[in-house]
Amino acid sequence: MTTTTAACLALAGLFVLAIAVPMLRKWRRLTRHGKSVTGILVDPRELTSAGPRRGVRAVLAFYRRTERPVDAVFRFTTEDGREVMGTSAFPTGDEEEKPGDSVVVRYDPADPEKAVLAQALRIERTVGSLLSATGAVLLIIGVIGMLTGA
Repeated sequence: MTTTTAACLALAGLFVLAIAVPMLRKWRRLTRHGKSVTGILVDPRELTSAGPRRGVRAVLAFYRRTERPVDAVFRFTTEDGREVMGTSAFPTGDEEEKPGDSVVVRYDPADPEKAVLAQALRIERTVGSLLSATGAVLLIIGVIGMLTGA
């Protein structure tokens, strides 16, 4: 392996780790400090009357562009009684789920606007773990290749 190839592998490993670490930090933060509540799935077409909430305009724009909703739009009530709306780029896990069905939501009481579906959080943990392992292997191989110069 050339030094250039080794350096590219090390840089690729750092890049993959830069993607994985925030996913794992989010999972850890919500696991340690987050609250778990039951929410309901919402039809994105009903959001037009919701007003300018964080993320709602993006959901509507996506819906108009693709003529189908994102994988999940949900609403839940925090422990202090605030109603919050959220979106998930990950599916809910059940193809049969439809607006009005219950879902488990995890949120940080300090920032409930960044809530996620519990299923999506498990997917992020799995993907983050796999990416961090891959990034670490690439980084180690790249560093060893650069140090040995072979």
